[in-house]
Amino acid sequence: MARQYFFTGTAAPATTPTFAGSIFVDTTGGKIYFATGTTSSSDWDILPINLSDINVDADLALAGLYKIKKALALDFQPSAELTVATGVVTQTQSYHTVDTESDAASDDLDTITIATDMSVLLLTLENAARIVTLKHGTGNLNLPDDADIVMAENTVYFLLYGTAWNLVGSSASGGSSLPVDDTTALVQDPADNTKLMRIDVGGVTTATTRVATMPDADITLGTDADALHDNVAGEIVAITEKTSMAVDDEFIIEDSADSNNKKSLKRSTLGQDIQNTQTGTTYTLVLSDSAKTVTMSNASAQTLTIPTNASVAFPTNTVIVVWQYGAATCTITGDTGVTVNDVSAGSVDIGNQYSAAVLTKTGTDTWIIASSTNVTGTVRTYTKQQNFGTTTLVDGANISWDLDDNQVSKVTLAGNRTLDNPTNMVDGGTYILRVNQDATGSRTLAYGSAYKWPLNVTPVLSTGANDTDFISFISDGISMFGVVSLDFA
Repeated sequence: MARQYFFTGTAAPATTPTFAGSIFVDTTGGKIYFATGTTSSSDWDILPINLSDINVDADLALAGLYKIKKALALDFQPSAELTVATGVVTQTQSYHTVDTESDAASDDLDTITIATDMSVLLLTLENAARIVTLKHGTGNLNLPDDADIVMAENTVYFLLYGTAWNLVGSSASGGSSLPVDDTTALVQDPADNTKLMRIDVGGVTTATTRVATMPDADITLGTDADALHDNVAGEIVAITEKTSMAVDDEFIIEDSADSNNKKSLKRSTLGQDIQNTQTGTTYTLVLSDSAKTVTMSNASAQTLTIPTNASVAFPTNTVIVVWQYGAATCTITGDTGVTVNDVSAGSVDIGNQYSAAVLTKTGTDTWIIASSTNVTGTVRTYTKQQNFGTTTLVDGANISWDLDDNQVSKVTLAGNRTLDNPTNMVDGGTYILRVNQDATGSRTLAYGSAYKWPLNVTPVLSTGANDTDFISFISDGISMFGVVSLDFA
């Protein structure tokens, strides 16, 4: 008797197969079933003719793809999102999007967990507003030129695993697309501020390549776009620009292949107004102050702060000029961790109205300040007296004396005291200390080892109530050589 191996129906088969090897076609669902036994209805296995039918390795085996998948670790299902967790994601298939942890504005990805060697991964951003940076060498990512890569919008990154994830290429490889919102790729030519020079993506200046004339009128596609086309990757289809190109005005070059891929060109402040006028009493430098003149014009005392490199990453050799237009002193001070003229968190007073100071960054958190009031090698004539203001030292069992801020000082003794060795002695420096007895009198003053006296005899101060003595010192940078003038009661 002939056996029937082919059946049809309008749903998945619900009955036990009569014969192994039978085929059942679901004419409504468009699925094909293959009988692997005759025990129960579960012996009907679906043939994976659609991608959505492939769920387990058994399905792949039926489709003849099992060995290919295992050999290459390829699993090109629709993209699945991975969310960075403390720099790590875990690959589950061959095509993923990646997003920041907790939807932060930016995040770093340094490790992609993988169980199979020779795996392939296509990776792209989940959301262009949340930027992920691929970190070289921090975890298991091996990137070209040993450099981190900021993932770009609409770009697919192709990685191959072999002891580490190696970036083989991307959809933007070869410079075929324009950097998104890149304002540093073209910079103003210092020899001619109406022209631009090109800087490649890696930041290397090609000083001999002039790209185009900065227009004073509206740009037209026929001429200006063609002039830029030879030096900027991508065909230009649209340019917008502000008439006259004032400082910080910009025009945009758009890539014809990708409307999201644009280059913003901005006219720099070179040759323009580079003065930053500050009318308040406090100001902290910002990155845009580089190569500018910061004018401190408040009539009261002012303080200008140099921030740490971690707060504002000024490039080394940054130069900033500070002008004191106000009548009161302007103090330039380093934030905690900033060394000013070899002094940690040091400061410099410009001091005189219409004087200036030049700030130069010489290291990560090191600055040198040269003030126009500190002139050497020049004979100067003054029409008004020049002097040091007298400061008051803090009385106590041990009296401290910082010569940097207290070149001429006074102290009133309220008991028997010791004058500790001073700090910041300068070879050739002259210093004066006025010592007063209190209303009781008979107070004594001992001295640290740095103080030296004529004939090696330590002076005895006047002892009367409210007596005043003056001690004048000259220093060699190590010791303080003193002479006492007694009893100015």
